[in-house]
Amino acid sequence: MIVETNEFNYKALVIGIILLILFGLFLWSVIPQKITPKTPIKNITPNVSTITIYETVFVTPTPDGINYFASEFENGTRKMLRFFTIQDYNATGYQTLKISSTVYDYKVFNSIHWFNYDDYRYYQLSPSNPDNEFLFVFYYAYMDNVGGSDVRFYLPFNNMFSLLAGNNFYYPNNDLPKYNRIQELENTYNYNDDSRVKPFGYIIEYTSDKDYAYQSGMKVIEDNYLMGGKSNAKDGWLMFEIPKNTDLKAVMFESQYGNMGESNWLLIK
Repeated sequence: MIVETNEFNYKALVIGIILLILFGLFLWSVIPQKITPKTPIKNITPNVSTITIYETVFVTPTPDGINYFASEFENGTRKMLRFFTIQDYNATGYQTLKISSTVYDYKVFNSIHWFNYDDYRYYQLSPSNPDNEFLFVFYYAYMDNVGGSDVRFYLPFNNMFSLLAGNNFYYPNNDLPKYNRIQELENTYNYNDDSRVKPFGYIIEYTSDKDYAYQSGMKVIEDNYLMGGKSNAKDGWLMFEIPKNTDLKAVMFESQYGNMGESNWLLIK
């Protein structure tokens, strides 16, 4: 008796599948394939912009409490109305003197008119050079109160003030007598705005001495020292003669304090 099985068919199926796989691999290897090329990578240099950030550093010196630019405080140069302070340590043996000063205004004139007391008339005064003009600088200084002591601090004399304009130095013009009234300044007031401004470093007093009769009894006394307290402050103008084409924003007013240094003010606020 003959028994039929499906063993032959199973083997044939397996062999057929293997042959199909091999045939597919053969076709894959011989038939060209379409390959999509890759996009090349470009080297890109970023565009970097440099931004400079300026930072302003402030310090607060005495005595006015105003915020100063650090450079303005450190190198001794000020704008108008900003105080410069010096200290004379142990000046009395146990006390330190603190002196503060500032330039608070200026005025410029092509000529000025001074009052003659002999005939009660004004006369014109022009610069020595027609290409020059008069520059008046208004200066104020005081010393802190030192507890009632009769301590004095001597301020700079006229020849210790100067103007730096361009590469030239200019010094106060003293041709005009200090007792003479100046018409152009008659409505100009001092730092405290309580009296008309006078020449710096001088006191004008009235006297019955006949030696001063020609100037209506006005006596001019040099007064260039400070005593303690703002009530003893010194205030007044200094007159300079400078070229008319001077850039006033670049002018620097300088005050010398001997071995205690100097201070400079630009004529800007």
